[in-house]
Amino acid sequence: MEGKLRKDYHAGAVGSAGLSVASLFFIAIMIIAFTANPVAIGTDVGDRAPNVEGKAYNGTTWTEFDFDSYFDLTWEEGNTSGQWVAMIFMDTDCPYCQQSASNQADWANTYTTNNPNWGGPHVNFVASATELDIQGHDSSRAEIQEFRADYG
Repeated sequence: MEGKLRKDYHAGAVGSAGLSVASLFFIAIMIIAFTANPVAIGTDVGDRAPNVEGKAYNGTTWTEFDFDSYFDLTWEEGNTSGQWVAMIFMDTDCPYCQQSASNQADWANTYTTNNPNWGGPHVNFVASATELDIQGHDSSRAEIQEFRADYG
Protein backbone atom coordinates (compact mmCIF):
# COMPACT_ATOMS: atom_id res chain seq x y z
CA MET A 1 0.00 0.00 0.00
CA GLU A 2 2.91 2.27 0.57
CA GLY A 3 3.85 2.25 -3.05
CA LYS A 4 0.48 3.56 -4.29
CA LEU A 5 0.54 6.89 -2.40
CA ARG A 6 1.61 9.89 -4.38
CA LYS A 7 3.35 12.92 -2.91
CA ASP A 8 1.84 16.30 -3.84
CA TYR A 9 3.69 19.31 -2.50
CA HIS A 10 0.93 21.76 -3.64
CA ALA A 11 -2.03 20.06 -1.94
CA GLY A 12 -1.77 22.23 1.17
CA ALA A 13 -1.83 25.48 -0.84
CA VAL A 14 -5.59 25.37 -1.48
CA GLY A 15 -6.44 24.73 2.16
CA SER A 16 -4.00 27.38 3.30
CA ALA A 17 -5.52 30.04 0.99
CA GLY A 18 -9.06 29.21 2.12
CA LEU A 19 -8.04 29.45 5.75
CA SER A 20 -6.39 32.82 5.10
CA VAL A 21 -9.51 34.24 3.42
CA ALA A 22 -11.77 32.98 6.21
CA SER A 23 -9.43 34.46 8.83
CA LEU A 24 -9.36 37.86 7.12
CA PHE A 25 -13.16 37.86 6.83
CA PHE A 26 -13.53 37.02 10.53
CA ILE A 27 -11.05 39.75 11.52
CA ALA A 28 -12.91 42.33 9.39
CA ILE A 29 -16.24 41.41 11.02
CA MET A 30 -14.70 41.71 14.49
CA ILE A 31 -13.24 45.15 13.68
CA ILE A 32 -16.64 46.38 12.47
CA ALA A 33 -18.41 44.91 15.51
CA PHE A 34 -16.07 46.56 18.00
CA THR A 35 -15.74 49.96 16.31
CA ALA A 36 -19.33 50.57 15.15
CA ASN A 37 -21.64 52.53 17.41
CA PRO A 38 -25.12 51.18 16.70
CA VAL A 39 -27.94 53.55 17.57
CA ALA A 40 -31.44 52.19 17.82
CA ILE A 41 -34.03 54.05 15.76
CA GLY A 42 -37.51 54.10 17.23
CA THR A 43 -39.84 55.86 19.62
CA ASP A 44 -38.55 54.56 22.96
CA VAL A 45 -36.57 56.68 25.41
CA GLY A 46 -32.96 56.75 24.26
CA ASP A 47 -33.76 55.79 20.67
CA ARG A 48 -32.90 58.08 17.81
CA ALA A 49 -36.07 59.46 16.26
CA PRO A 50 -36.97 58.24 12.78
CA ASN A 51 -36.20 60.70 10.01
CA VAL A 52 -39.06 62.88 8.80
CA GLU A 53 -38.62 64.89 5.64
CA GLY A 54 -40.79 66.86 3.26
CA LYS A 55 -42.12 70.35 2.72
CA ALA A 56 -42.69 72.62 5.73
CA TYR A 57 -44.69 75.83 5.92
CA ASN A 58 -42.89 78.42 8.06
CA GLY A 59 -45.67 81.01 8.06
CA THR A 60 -44.71 82.66 4.80
CA THR A 61 -43.27 80.07 2.40
CA TRP A 62 -42.86 76.33 1.89
CA THR A 63 -39.33 75.07 2.52
CA GLU A 64 -37.57 71.70 2.51
CA PHE A 65 -37.54 70.01 5.92
CA ASP A 66 -35.17 67.22 6.92
CA PHE A 67 -35.35 66.17 10.57
CA ASP A 68 -31.88 64.59 10.43
CA SER A 69 -30.35 68.02 9.75
CA TYR A 70 -31.29 69.05 13.31
CA PHE A 71 -29.17 66.33 14.91
CA ASP A 72 -25.95 67.42 16.59
CA LEU A 73 -24.02 64.21 17.16
CA THR A 74 -21.63 65.99 19.56
CA TRP A 75 -24.46 67.08 21.88
CA GLU A 76 -24.22 65.98 25.51
CA GLU A 77 -26.82 66.11 28.26
CA GLY A 78 -26.82 69.48 29.99
CA ASN A 79 -25.60 71.37 26.92
CA THR A 80 -28.01 74.26 26.30
CA SER A 81 -26.19 75.82 23.36
CA GLY A 82 -27.81 73.56 20.76
CA GLN A 83 -31.34 73.42 19.43
CA TRP A 84 -34.12 71.01 20.28
CA VAL A 85 -37.04 69.88 18.15
CA ALA A 86 -40.58 69.21 19.38
CA MET A 87 -42.57 67.38 16.73
CA ILE A 88 -46.36 67.44 16.94
CA PHE A 89 -48.51 65.17 14.78
CA MET A 90 -51.93 66.64 14.07
CA ASP A 91 -54.77 66.90 11.56
CA THR A 92 -56.22 70.21 10.41
CA ASP A 93 -59.78 68.89 10.94
CA CYS A 94 -59.15 67.51 14.43
CA PRO A 95 -61.07 69.58 17.04
CA TYR A 96 -58.48 68.87 19.74
CA CYS A 97 -55.67 69.91 17.38
CA GLN A 98 -57.48 73.16 16.62
CA GLN A 99 -58.07 73.81 20.32
CA SER A 100 -54.48 73.08 21.38
CA ALA A 101 -52.77 74.98 18.54
CA SER A 102 -52.71 78.22 20.54
CA ASN A 103 -50.94 76.39 23.40
CA GLN A 104 -48.29 75.20 20.99
CA ALA A 105 -47.83 78.75 19.69
CA ASP A 106 -47.38 79.90 23.31
CA TRP A 107 -44.79 77.17 23.86
CA ALA A 108 -42.90 78.27 20.76
CA ASN A 109 -42.76 81.82 22.15
CA THR A 110 -41.71 80.60 25.61
CA TYR A 111 -39.02 78.03 24.76
CA THR A 112 -36.80 80.21 22.66
CA THR A 113 -33.46 81.87 23.26
CA ASN A 114 -35.26 85.18 22.56
CA ASN A 115 -37.08 84.77 25.90
CA PRO A 116 -34.82 85.99 28.76
CA ASN A 117 -36.82 83.89 31.26
CA TRP A 118 -35.97 80.64 29.44
CA GLY A 119 -32.50 79.36 30.25
CA GLY A 120 -32.59 76.35 27.96
CA PRO A 121 -31.84 75.80 24.30
CA HIS A 122 -33.98 77.11 21.47
CA VAL A 123 -36.83 74.68 20.76
CA ASN A 124 -38.07 74.34 17.17
CA PHE A 125 -41.73 73.36 17.09
CA VAL A 126 -42.70 71.40 13.99
CA ALA A 127 -46.27 70.27 13.34
CA SER A 128 -46.71 67.38 10.95
CA ALA A 129 -50.13 67.52 9.29
CA THR A 130 -51.25 63.92 9.35
CA GLU A 131 -54.45 63.23 7.47
CA LEU A 132 -57.09 61.27 9.35
CA ASP A 133 -59.24 58.84 7.40
CA ILE A 134 -62.31 61.06 7.02
CA GLN A 135 -64.59 60.32 4.09
CA GLY A 136 -64.61 63.10 1.49
CA HIS A 137 -61.66 64.95 3.02
CA ASP A 138 -58.24 65.54 1.53
CA SER A 139 -55.56 67.71 3.13
CA SER A 140 -53.89 70.36 1.01
CA ARG A 141 -51.25 73.04 1.36
CA ALA A 142 -53.96 75.71 1.36
CA GLU A 143 -55.70 73.97 4.27
CA ILE A 144 -52.44 73.84 6.26
CA GLN A 145 -51.80 77.55 5.62
CA GLU A 146 -55.37 78.38 6.67
CA PHE A 147 -55.00 76.30 9.85
CA ARG A 148 -51.86 78.19 10.82
CA ALA A 149 -53.51 81.55 10.13
CA ASP A 150 -56.66 80.64 12.09
CA TYR A 151 -55.24 78.76 15.06
CA GLY A 152 -51.69 79.89 15.56
